[in-house]
Amino acid sequence: MERKTLLAFFVSFLIMCASGSVVDQTNANTNKLCEGGVGLCTPECAESCCDFNCSKKYNGGHGSCTSVGNIRLCQCEYSC
Repeated sequence: MERKTLLAFFVSFLIMCASGSVVDQTNANTNKLCEGGVGLCTPECAESCCDFNCSKKYNGGHGSCTSVGNIRLCQCEYSC
């Protein structure tokens, strides 16, 4: 019985170590995403304009219009 318990512990330990190293490798290769803004979205500057302005302000950034109450904001997402 003691041998089965030891074997179960060892297998559990190996699984925890293996899954932890996979998570660390995955996190090491991903960039953190940050958010910013470039003003308001208007009929003259809607989705495509917002996206363009975000790409100019933040290297590799993308943007979309987000409604907050009655106000439409141009919100950007970029790697940081």
